[in-house]
Order: sequence, then structure tokens, then C-alpha cells
Amino acid sequence: MKKYMSVKEMGDMLGIKKTERYWLVKKGYFNVITAAGKMWVERDSFETWYANQVKYHKVSGEEPGQEIKKDSLSPKEIGELLGIPNSTVYEILKREKIETIMVDGWKRIPKEAFWRWYEGQTRYRILPKKEYSKRTRKTALSIPELAQILNISQQKVFYLLRESQYKELLPTVKIGMEECVLKRDFEIFLRKQDDYQYHPWLDQSTERFDEDRLLTIQQASWVAGTSKQLIKNWYSEGRIPVRKAGSIVRISLMELEKWLEKRKESGNGIDR
Repeated sequence: MKKYMSVKEMGDMLGIKKTERYWLVKKGYFNVITAAGKMWVERDSFETWYANQVKYHKVSGEEPGQEIKKDSLSPKEIGELLGIPNSTVYEILKREKIETIMVDGWKRIPKEAFWRWYEGQTRYRILPKKEYSKRTRKTALSIPELAQILNISQQKVFYLLRESQYKELLPTVKIGMEECVLKRDFEIFLRKQDDYQYHPWLDQSTERFDEDRLLTIQQASWVAGTSKQLIKNWYSEGRIPVRKAGSIVRISLMELEKWLEKRKESGNGIDR
């Protein structure tokens, strides 16, 4: 693909007339050079601009504002999520004083601000997405589902998906109007860090862990009913065996239960 395109090609791509084409060039939204008596638009800078605005749409091709949409929602998108008309969304924004930003004259709501408001109210709920592909939806987890699995708030999930140390482990996909994480990516995330794990008592597939289940430090603390630090003390002192892979530590449920039973029989109880 050529590195540059003519102003005419750029205008045809957006379906706009000559006057508006040159108005965009004059505004300096993208890099432009002059060669052979003609103005040429750098394609990469054009695509960067296109991904960060929502006013102009390509005649054919991807939707605009892909970068903006990662971190913000339009009133229309919120209305579709909650099943309410746009007028109600604007009333909520005004009444609740929810933070908004302007992009090319269009109002958008930072996702962080939306989830903060959503978590603090009970009147509006996100609708089930009937338009989702059932097959695709079964391979992914939504923000509410992630919150339940990890036993944290939906707002915390949103923060988690944006934190630099985790966002590469948890790439998001959009299914319908909902931001989701593929289950295979979530499983990789669980294996590569210890800060966030399944809440053990939310696993409805079995009443207890499999006998050979390996636990994270957090899960072991839940099983023992004590702190993560005490679990670390136990394995540092050699009281319970652990398995290590780099910085990742796993503890056998069977070995942990043996240690807990031994302490119980000795009458020492559990240090807290």
C-alpha cells in the first residue's frame, strides 16, 4: 500500500466534497506533503486521526473512533446497554452530574465514569444481549461475570482491564455492545499472576476442590481461613510444600489440608 494518498482519494474514502476535503487538510488533522504540485495525505496519520474521531465515516471499511471507543461510550450506546431512550440517558447525565467529554462536538462518557455511576445505583440494569451470537458469547466473559468470578466490583474490573500490568494479559473484545474477555485469555491471566483469582466458593461445578487441585496463595488463605502472609510464612518455613515456576507459587490442596489437620490435632489452632 502506498504511504501517501491524494486529497481526492481521502475525500472519496470519506464521501465528502472538495471544499470539506481541503478544510480537513487545513485543520492539520493529519500529515500532508506537497509533491509534483499536488498535496498528499500520509495514510498512517490519517488512520490515527480516523480512529480518534467519530464525526466522519468511511464509505466502506471499519467504523471510526476505534481508539476512543476503548475508553468511552456514546449516549446512544448507553441507551442500548440499559434499554432506555436517548432522552433518558441525557436526563441521567445531567441529573447525576456524570462526567462527559466532547469529541468533535459529540458528547461521550468515559467508561470509568459510567461504571462508577452504574455501581452506585440499582434502578437500571444492563440488558441481556439477545443479538449476541450464542456460540461467540459462550467463549467470553462480560464485566459483570468477571466481577462475580473474581469477587470484586464491576468498576474494579474496568480498572483491571486498563491497568498497564494486566491489560496485555486481558485483551477485550466487543460482543454486541458489551466489552468482554475471551475465556482462554482469562485462563492465561489466572495462571500468570496471583493478585486476582477465582473466588473458591463461587465455583459451582463441585462442592469442593479436586483432590489434586493446586491453589494460589490467595485461595490457600481462603481455605485456611487466615491471611496470605501467614500462608507465605508457612511455606517459607518449610511447613507446607509448594510448587514454583519462576515467581508463580502454587500450593497443593491435599498438602495444605494435611498441615491444617496436623495443627488441629496438636492443639495449636490457626495463627491469624
